Amino acid sequence: MSGREITMVVGFHQILNGSISAFYISTMLSEDREMLLRRWGQFSVFCALVMIFFALLTPYSWPRSIVIMFATPYFILCCFSKPLKARLFTLFSTLAIDAVLELSTYTVMFLVFDSSAFIHYDITVNSMIMAAGVIVINMLFFLVYMLIIALKKMVLHQIKIKEFLIYITIPVYQFFVLILFIRTYPRLDRTMIYMGTLLFMMNLLLALFVMFSTDHLISRMQAQESLSVLMVKRQEELEYYLQVQKNLNHMRAMKHDFANHLQTLYMLLQSKADRKRVMEFIDSVCLMDGKE
Repeated sequence: MSGREITMVVGFHQILNGSISAFYISTMLSEDREMLLRRWGQFSVFCALVMIFFALLTPYSWPRSIVIMFATPYFILCCFSKPLKARLFTLFSTLAIDAVLELSTYTVMFLVFDSSAFIHYDITVNSMIMAAGVIVINMLFFLVYMLIIALKKMVLHQIKIKEFLIYITIPVYQFFVLILFIRTYPRLDRTMIYMGTLLFMMNLLLALFVMFSTDHLISRMQAQESLSVLMVKRQEELEYYLQVQKNLNHMRAMKHDFANHLQTLYMLLQSKADRKRVMEFIDSVCLMDGKE
């Protein structure tokens, strides 16, 4: 591959790296779906502009990495309103994952590929080693980030095991794609670089489609469950209201009957009826109430 091709591949994967990091950060720090997509888009566009600017300014990749390294803390600490504890956890987890994966990636590549090429490897120069490295790093980034996101959704949102397995399928699938990629293309050449980029892009789009579809499905299921609970509650409230209405009607009827009885008793007293007749009327009323 020519130096220009390698620079284009490295820059493209650095844009993807920034987009994946932004997706992880936005998912960890945003509960609102609209804000998640907006923040993800903003930082991804920023990463793309930085890559294009430095690609025109210099052929080396390290200035781009330094700018993104300083932009990530600003993005995490200043663009979200989550508690400081959550933002610091996201920041340190991002930096730790970045450092560990980059170190482990180039260590594995040193063992798998031609180790003599790594002895004279210069990190300030775009090379075939760096092009292969950024592909593997992006695969591992997406694998680890998706695993953490799945665990977060399971712990905080209490998703079910069946839904959790759907999320876990994505990083597991990504891991097997990575193993297949390394085993299929054991040499650092043009075919490996382009096929690795194609595999990663296809897998990235598929994984994002599956994840957003799963999120939408889970949201609909939760909304359906909430609606079912609400319908049951409304039915209980309606039954209670009908019972109260029935009791009120019964009390009105009793009040009406009691008023009639009082009026009859009043008329008997006004007509100066004898005591026996009054008592018979009272007994008949009490007997009627007892039967009811």
